[in-house]
Amino acid sequence: MRFAPPIVAQTNAARVWGARVRPLAVGLVPWNERAERTTVVVKATYDVGDGLTLSEQQRPFGRGEASTRRGALSMELACPDDLVLGKLGADVLLTGSAYADRALPLLDAAVRIPGKLELAFAVVGPSATECMPLAGEYLRAADGVSPMPPVGAVRARPVYAESADAELDDLSPQERQAVLDEVIARCKALAPPRVERVPVRVAEPLVLDQRAWGDLLSQFGEGAYDSWSDLARTAPQLDEGVQYAAAHLVTAFLECGDVLETHNLRPGGGSRSFALPEHVPLVVAEGRHGRFNVEMMCDTLVLDCDAATLTLTWRGQVPEDLFASPISSLIVTFAERGRAPELETIYGELSRAHYARAEVPDSAAVPRVAGRDVALDLARAKNFHRTPLPVLEQRVAERLRADLAERPPERAELLAAHGMDEDEWGLEVRAWDAVIERAGAGAHRTVRNA
Repeated sequence: MRFAPPIVAQTNAARVWGARVRPLAVGLVPWNERAERTTVVVKATYDVGDGLTLSEQQRPFGRGEASTRRGALSMELACPDDLVLGKLGADVLLTGSAYADRALPLLDAAVRIPGKLELAFAVVGPSATECMPLAGEYLRAADGVSPMPPVGAVRARPVYAESADAELDDLSPQERQAVLDEVIARCKALAPPRVERVPVRVAEPLVLDQRAWGDLLSQFGEGAYDSWSDLARTAPQLDEGVQYAAAHLVTAFLECGDVLETHNLRPGGGSRSFALPEHVPLVVAEGRHGRFNVEMMCDTLVLDCDAATLTLTWRGQVPEDLFASPISSLIVTFAERGRAPELETIYGELSRAHYARAEVPDSAAVPRVAGRDVALDLARAKNFHRTPLPVLEQRVAERLRADLAERPPERAELLAAHGMDEDEWGLEVRAWDAVIERAGAGAHRTVRNA
């Protein structure tokens, strides 16, 4: 039996970027029920300027819709399907147009990630122009003549991990026997003790009324650990997957600091380069069998040359069917690589977290919540007592307190200007009171309720 998608508590990314942004897209992909495994997907959209800044408007998950753009081939998609079980490498995808500083009949373009990927190509239009769509009909190899596969998303292509059989074929008979002996020894060491089988009565399906549902949700967020080392760390199972990029744009998994170099892929043409952000999603999964620190790997990059945005998608796996229990949940936060906040800090942020159900594939055989989702209100209420860290600088918080006292009729507008409502402001006051109390109230001014 499977339940509705688990609740996701997503902490406020404003602490990382200094400005409020929409919550990132977070999804779960169920494996078959016997696999006891769930894929976690997190997607973030960045504005491309002098650097990369997390966009205020985050893009939703792509569902693999066919491209309707002029010049698109039948295999091309408007976007990849983000909610898939796994990938064995990273898809680097280009969408939008190629650009030049003047009208030309052929535009040369290129994308490169040093040490991982390099592709030079050309875009040819029916007439000279400064902007040509990156659609399959207009793409050519670097020679400007030979056809080439698309540079954007294409229909899903199944991929499989290389088998070890090929390596065994190169071994001598003595080496093969040594490998076989080692495998047998390990199997014996891991073999469970022999137990006598006893009949097991299958219980009736669990049916929850609203009160029982609330009692189960009361466990959400309880029992924070002292450190990340107390969580079971999960690694992905990479036996098979799908890729949405043509083979020439599939590379090793992307990492923070990887440099993306482009040529003639921005208005006005020219070359530019920028490093991928030094921030990564941190995911804590809570299920029937414990809590997991989910290892997330960046396996999709989409550069939209027209909108000047870049999206990154991370994927990880939990060795448990999170849809098999009504109390499964996810906690998602964004942090600088190598500088993960203490778990106590992350759990403190749950009072101002964004609560939503994890998104799932359209084809997922799991029930959906109809009508108002009371469980979301219960989850937030359960964690509202926690004291978060402040979001505003102290001088800004004090100025806002003064403005609220001086201009009561404008209270809602003043709070909205700082991305807050009454609940958020109450949490901010509580946060600053806690900080000042720890630092010594006599040496600092305190922010009090207006």
